[in-house]
Amino acid sequence: MDFYINSTLAQKYGIKEAIVIDVIDEELFRIEEKNAPRICGKCFLRMSAKMLSAKVPMLTVSSANRVLKHLVDAGILASAELNATPFDRTRSYTFTDYGECVMDAAYVGK
Repeated sequence: MDFYINSTLAQKYGIKEAIVIDVIDEELFRIEEKNAPRICGKCFLRMSAKMLSAKVPMLTVSSANRVLKHLVDAGILASAELNATPFDRTRSYTFTDYGECVMDAAYVGK
């Protein structure tokens, strides 16, 4: 699988973070095309660190956890537990308004 690395995002947040942003952006685009249900006007992507490390083989589960936490702490991603049972702790992610602005500014030349 080929990954796109936006140099602006990589300089500001890190190479792994730039790759994860691109992967999440692509997955959310696929979900939105299927007219998935929206919460507060946004589609959420259900993804564990294990799922992310399977999509991005260069990430271990622990590094995927760190990258997701870094992006949530930076305000790029919002996370929530939107599961049917309280035993399922898989998190769902979407871009915050700030994250969308950062991406729009970074992808101007793409």
